[in-house]
Amino acid sequence: MVKVAKTCTRCKLKKLKCDGSKPSCSRCLSLGITSCEYPPDKRVDKRQKLNGKDVFVFKNCDTTGDYKDIPETTLISPISQIEAGLDGSLLTFNASEFPTFFPSPDIGQQWPDFVPDLFQGDLNFSMDEFFCFLDDSVPLGSYDPLEQIEILPHKLLIDAVFSNKLHPPPGVSHEMILNIDMLQVRAEDEEFLHATILAMGALTLAKRDLVGQRQDTMVEVPEKIGLKLPAMASEAYGHYSRARELIPSMLKAPSRHGFRGLAVMANFMSILLTPETQMYISYHALQIAISIGLTQMSRVEINTEEYGLVIAFWGLWCSSCMLATFHGHAPPLMRSKISTTAHVQMKNRYVEVFFELRIKFAELSGIVAVVNKSEEINYQLLRKELSRLCEEISLFEESFPQEEIIGRHELFTLELKCWKAYVSMLLNLPALLEKRNTRAVVDAKNIVKDFWAYYYFYKRNFLPNLDWNFSYPLRNATLCVWFACMVLTRYINLLPALSFEFAEYKIGMELLIDLTGVIPINKYLIKELENVKNNELDLDKWLFKQG
Repeated sequence: MVKVAKTCTRCKLKKLKCDGSKPSCSRCLSLGITSCEYPPDKRVDKRQKLNGKDVFVFKNCDTTGDYKDIPETTLISPISQIEAGLDGSLLTFNASEFPTFFPSPDIGQQWPDFVPDLFQGDLNFSMDEFFCFLDDSVPLGSYDPLEQIEILPHKLLIDAVFSNKLHPPPGVSHEMILNIDMLQVRAEDEEFLHATILAMGALTLAKRDLVGQRQDTMVEVPEKIGLKLPAMASEAYGHYSRARELIPSMLKAPSRHGFRGLAVMANFMSILLTPETQMYISYHALQIAISIGLTQMSRVEINTEEYGLVIAFWGLWCSSCMLATFHGHAPPLMRSKISTTAHVQMKNRYVEVFFELRIKFAELSGIVAVVNKSEEINYQLLRKELSRLCEEISLFEESFPQEEIIGRHELFTLELKCWKAYVSMLLNLPALLEKRNTRAVVDAKNIVKDFWAYYYFYKRNFLPNLDWNFSYPLRNATLCVWFACMVLTRYINLLPALSFEFAEYKIGMELLIDLTGVIPINKYLIKELENVKNNELDLDKWLFKQG
């Protein structure tokens, strides 16, 4: 009986003779490839068939050809152990070792001294510079925020945050903030949440003033109050500065209001804080969440206080995953440590599906950060899970009528694509740096095109349609586009035949310039890309090593 074997992809591509050995032919084995790939062979040998399929028959072959289907991702070799720390040390940035300021069984029992200046560098600028963070084109003179702290009624600022009843900030209600505002004497956590919401309201009004989109209720404000940008910016600065001074107290005495305020600050103050500072604030919010039991809610009822807190918790957790992995750290709190349900009933089915998919992508990003990529099986499983989630995104887009996919819904879909591309690039970056495959490049090119298509058609209407969270989707887009540009830059550096006139690279840089123009505090990211371009940035920080 004649025995048959399929030609592996590498031998077939180079038109070399393949001995068909498994799991790796002798040629691939010498190259360090532990498993060959055996796709269906289109060549036909009319003399023999194997398992009902036509295959190429090798002469004098003693193998049976009984290969199982192996994913494309098996064409990789084990990566070398690379130190993940920026200083060359091993990063173990996980929940058990993250510094805490109160006892917590899930994070640790240490009580190190608290360093209150978390914002060093972020707020080290004059008021004139702060105004420019809202709009570089506004001509301004010196402005004293203390003189203008009460220029607008608190109710106006609060109403600006809750103007859309269908879209309030997660975990916070209009009535709750109004009740706090009416108190003559407030507890520290109430004062913290109150100041945070007022700052967000002032930023919202400043944004609306910039884009000329004032609602009727705003136009009716007396002329002496007005809606001038300097007043808005000064108001936001004053309330925000007051809130950040209370952060140490929130960490020492965890409460629900403290969590709400930190969650709002970490997710929706992107215009004031660099991504790195947002990362640390999200960590502190997670510490409080663990302390008050938000990670152990297996069931929540709609229209309850716990319901809003769970929504806020998952949004914060997803952000912490992206911010941590973007800075080369594993997430501080893995999904396996959380028993809180991710299946939360919502009035809008579209938002509910988006909510669950985002959690799945955030979970996968955390697994990518901690899994040992030297184990081939792990890489295959991660690729398989990523492919499954990509199919869910396709179903997500197809499951809703086209007339529903407008405004905020388009942003939801774009954010899922952002997550998909980000996780895939994070997973495939080691293979690119070791010149084993270019899957990360394909992901980078695709997401740049997706973002360009969206912003090209919706640029004029983008900012006016966003309310209190106008900087949140811009933050995620900025991080993803930066990562894509970094991948493309590294790819161009690896191939002498390419130049920085590479089409997707130029589009990506244009996008990044536009995005950082809206949130100028992120302009330092462009300088970071220059370091990548000149091979001065250590990319090892995205290659997580596990001992």
